[in-house]
Formats: sequence, C-alpha cells, structure tokens
Amino acid sequence: MRSASSAHGRSPRYRGSAVLALTGIMALGASALATASPPSSAHTANTRLSLTSRAWGRVGNRPVRLYTLSNGRMRVNITNFGGVIQSIYVPDRSGRMTDVTLGFRNLAGYRANDATHQPTGGSGSTYFGATVGRYANRIAHGRFKLNGVTYHLPINNGPNTLHGGTNAWNKQVWTASRLVSKSAATLILVYTSPNGQDGFPGKVVATVTFTLTTDNALRIHYAATTDKPTVINLTNHSYFNLAGQASGSVLHQRLMINADPIRRPMPPRSRPERSSRWAAHRWTFAT
Repeated sequence: MRSASSAHGRSPRYRGSAVLALTGIMALGASALATASPPSSAHTANTRLSLTSRAWGRVGNRPVRLYTLSNGRMRVNITNFGGVIQSIYVPDRSGRMTDVTLGFRNLAGYRANDATHQPTGGSGSTYFGATVGRYANRIAHGRFKLNGVTYHLPINNGPNTLHGGTNAWNKQVWTASRLVSKSAATLILVYTSPNGQDGFPGKVVATVTFTLTTDNALRIHYAATTDKPTVINLTNHSYFNLAGQASGSVLHQRLMINADPIRRPMPPRSRPERSSRWAAHRWTFAT
C-alpha cells in the first residue's frame, strides 16, 4: 500500500516564479509512548511534543541526520537523505509500539537500494518512504513536449523515465530546519534542483514540510517554485503494513478512506459522473 499526492505545473504565459503547493495527511491511532532524547533536541513546555535528531552518516561531504518527531503517543523517523520516512511507530491494540512502514535500519540500506536496478531499470528497487521528484511515476519514452520544446530524459525503467530519472530527489541530501509549537512538531526539508537536472527544464526549489500533530496526524505539505515553465509531480513513496513491518501479508487488513464523495467506476471514453455519497459499499485498494 502506498500513499500518494500529485500535481502538474505548466505555465505557457509564465512570468517570474511559478508556485506549486499540495498537502497529504496520514492519520494513525496511538495510545502511549515513552521516548529517550537523542543528543540534539527541541521540546515545548508543558507538552510531550518533541523533535530530536542524531547523526546518521554522510553522503559525499554532506552530513545526513535522522530526525524523530514525537507527540508522546506516536513517533516518526525521517531522514534528510531523500526526504525519506524511515519509520512510523504507533501502538497496537495491546499498547505495544509497532513500526507500520517499510524501510531500512540504516543509511547504507537506502544507498544500496538506490543502486539496485530493477529488471527493467530504475534508480532503486523500492523507493521505501522516499520523497519522489522531480516527476513521480513514468514519463513515456523518456521525453515530453512543453511550449513547443521536446525535452529528453534518462531512461531508467524499460523504455520510460521513472520517478524523476537516475539522479532523482530520493538520492539527494536535503537541507533541514525544524519547529516545535504547542500543537505540532514540524520538520522542513528544502532541495534545489538545478536547471537541466536529469533533463528537466528550470531551476526548482522544493520544500517538503512534515508535521506531526497532537491528534496523531502526520501531514505532508509540498511546495515548489521554478524560474521557467516545467513539469512537476511530487509524492511520498511510503509502504504500510498495519500489523508491523515484516509481520507478513497485508491482504487481510481492512482500510477506510475517510471521505464521503466517491466516483463511480467508468467504462473507457465515458463522461465522468458527478461525485455522490454512497454508504456500505466495499472497495478494494488494489494498484
């Protein structure tokens, strides 16, 4: 299972800076948790919200850190390498803390995975927890046309460009800052993608904001600015096993989308029907 949010940016009559922003929310139930404070930390008075960090290795000459956001009932580990959500710990029905996302124990695991090519190509075989950009999913034949110009991208997935190409954002070290308030612990990651990186036009400054709230919601907000027309499609590539990582199959687990409007399945080339409120219908999450 994977959570995803996406947006596309095109600006034929572009002036100045184009801006993109979108938000995704993951809400998980939690009961109780006690955490120790690593060497570097920020806490708020009279709350159990905290945001701590520790050294997690280096990529080239860039230091990598693992940040822990906690609200006293759940905790989330995020690294500035690739904007990766490394783990999300929540209590099960017995109060036992369980990591419900898939990931690796250390930085070496992510770097080795990034270097592992899929049978059909690809910069990584899983993209566990990664911030994916500049363009999530596939671009057919590694090329696209924008404002009359055809741009050619590196091929890394069969005949296509997957998840931004061979030097994509999941391989970069992002710049981190943090903020803890009375209601949330927030980690802000920023990455500047230069004009022409992996063939994409325009310099893009991307900001991904991870916020853990007191009501157990993990919010992910994406924003980006560009100095020329470009395409962009951002997502987080986390996989979930609600029984805990490495606990077995997820096929028996039941999920709910907390929303009323849904769209009826449509045959090819039919007109979309209006969203409607349905009750007591079973839906699958197969992808």
